[in-house]
Amino acid sequence: TGKSLNDKDINRRYGFGLLAALNGESRGSGYSWRDGGNFSAGKWSLLEKKLNKEKTPVLIGLNGPQFSPSGRGHIVTLLSVDGKKVRYADPADGKIKTTTRQAIERAPSHPDGKFIFYANKA
Repeated sequence: TGKSLNDKDINRRYGFGLLAALNGESRGSGYSWRDGGNFSAGKWSLLEKKLNKEKTPVLIGLNGPQFSPSGRGHIVTLLSVDGKKVRYADPADGKIKTTTRQAIERAPSHPDGKFIFYANKA
């Protein structure tokens, strides 16, 4: 949305509901967000469709040393899937990174689950 928001801004506006926050902030940009449930290897076809064909973002909650060194969980934005490689944006440092499908599959869950949220163009 181009807005600089932090956790306190989101919590003040939406409480602790990430999906409500995504929908509230993205509505004006022509996107709506859906809960894709918990990630499993069977979700790769959905992720490939959203990322590679529709060119819409997907958020995933992960944990473990590669994604959340603190162990408190981390949410990243998936950007594309190319074979075994997965590109994602890491909001912790603002960098675009590459990992593997296997690393995502093996990563522990975020404390709130290994959830995925995906965007739809309105």
